[in-house]
Amino acid sequence: MRGWFRYAVVAMMLICAVTAGLGQEAVGIISPSTGSTVQSMVEIRGSMAEPESSWISYKIDGPGQSGDFVAAVAAPFVFRWNTMERADGKRVYPDGQYTITAVGHSPAGKQVGETAVTLTVKNELDESDLPGPVLLEMRYTRGAQVHYDVRGERHVELVKSNAFLAPLVKELNGIMRGAYVDTAMTNSLGAYTTMRKRFAEGWMQLGKADPRNLTDVGHTFTLQVRRNGQIDTKRKDDKRFPLGELTLALPGRPVRVGDTWSSDLWLLPDAMATKREKVRAEHKLDGFQWVGGHRCARIVSQFSAKGVKISLRSGGSTVQVTSDYEGTRYSYFAYELGRFVAMEDEIKHELEADMTQMSMAGVSGGMPGMPGMPGMEGMPGMMPGMEGMPGMPGMPGMPGMEGMPGMMPGMPGMPGMPGMEGMPGMMPGMEGMGMPGMSMPQQKVKAKATVTLEIVERQ
Repeated sequence: MRGWFRYAVVAMMLICAVTAGLGQEAVGIISPSTGSTVQSMVEIRGSMAEPESSWISYKIDGPGQSGDFVAAVAAPFVFRWNTMERADGKRVYPDGQYTITAVGHSPAGKQVGETAVTLTVKNELDESDLPGPVLLEMRYTRGAQVHYDVRGERHVELVKSNAFLAPLVKELNGIMRGAYVDTAMTNSLGAYTTMRKRFAEGWMQLGKADPRNLTDVGHTFTLQVRRNGQIDTKRKDDKRFPLGELTLALPGRPVRVGDTWSSDLWLLPDAMATKREKVRAEHKLDGFQWVGGHRCARIVSQFSAKGVKISLRSGGSTVQVTSDYEGTRYSYFAYELGRFVAMEDEIKHELEADMTQMSMAGVSGGMPGMPGMPGMEGMPGMMPGMEGMPGMPGMPGMPGMEGMPGMMPGMPGMPGMPGMEGMPGMMPGMEGMGMPGMSMPQQKVKAKATVTLEIVERQ
């Protein structure tokens, strides 16, 4: 009996040891679960038995997917999957069945586990849920509060390669994150709703610079939202909140899928911009879909502008550029609620900037030298040659031994060193100082930039 008990205890210990060993290598997907149906923004949350210094890579397989990994994240192993994402006007993740695979890695990069879930993406409304003509107008109930999350990116590249400017252009690339809260102070019974918008958080990171807060974080703005979507300040001199005023003028009549209209649209030409711009846009009611559990009208807007002056932030400075841009906005209007619940902007820029300004943008890593720039002429030396140093006096002879004259006569002085010629000038001549000026023609640099901005109601 005792022998049997001893063997049972040993077996249990072995099972526990094996289970513990498996647990250390286990990777799991907490959400979403297998068999679920998801829409719009999906939070994929994973787990690992030993989360410290470990990481998870996620792969999404499904209609039109390449099977490549889409993200690698550390604890808490969260990846936000935008199933509404579009590229060249087409949905990246069309409705259908998808498999999400999570692969766990040790701190050394060794694969330590893998798991997967299968689910269904369903963004489009069923035929039975499609509405007839809908009236798109803003409607609020006093006290209603809505939270929005903001994500922006900027990517810049030169049209022609330039070894001198390439590292500076990288400092123009950046990301922006933010959040704000809308609180309706009145009902939508009149021509407009009084709205308070609180800029809850916001930061940006450009190039290799450290992240820093955006201007006006923590500030509350009082604005008026009209039924057609237009947003104004309550008083003429009130401060604006550009990030929270990116809207478009609605048609003011019932519309069906395929209907179009022209109206004003407000945008940020750059994700890190501090001033919004108004452009004329062409809009189309493209269809209906689910966003955050709401039935929404999907509005596609096309817009463009030429010769626009834009300030691009870079590290601690800005670069003034001229842009010709064109873009597309996808707006999602919850017609049963009477408000926008999401929008996505993609703007493609053709930029032109002065080479000197682009050079000055490289402040985060120190501005590189400028040898080899055309048109620089050396200045005559600004310092006259130094006169020769007088010779050193001869050393007196060493005294001889008693009664003997010195054995070594004094050494003659060393002749003075010749003066150094003036070095060629590196700076242009200054008027009135008698120095010749430097001839350096202005050079224009052309670049392309892609700016994306996404604002989504928090679920």
